[in-house]
Amino acid sequence: MLAGDSLTSLGALRDVAPAEWEEAGIGPDSRVFGLREEGQIVAVAGYERWSGAIAQLQVFCHPGYRRRGLAAESLKTAISHALADNLLPQYRARDGNAGSLALAKRVGFVAYGWMATVLVRLPSNAVQRIGARDARPGR
Repeated sequence: MLAGDSLTSLGALRDVAPAEWEEAGIGPDSRVFGLREEGQIVAVAGYERWSGAIAQLQVFCHPGYRRRGLAAESLKTAISHALADNLLPQYRARDGNAGSLALAKRVGFVAYGWMATVLVRLPSNAVQRIGARDARPGR
């Protein structure tokens, strides 16, 4: 698991492809495991505990080090740790992310379900905010 100086290297890895890092979902509550090449962390995988029983898996590999098996190796490590913690590993990927879907298949996951995510953007005037002054009885 990463700690100490590795966290600085982890920040550098994040900055290589911030949008992809964001999609991976690795955050401050994640247990993260990494692989180094040439002294730098180049692939990481981890998980967050969901509902006390699920390990929501996350994985990211430096674009310059992909297609070498590093993401799969780090993901297998995260899965092993999740299972040792008596958690059910769960891997989710966008339909359009062919690399992530191939990685899931490579480490043994099979498609099980489908999920839709909807982002609703309301105009700023769609929600009425009640201030303390307006909330007094009789108003």
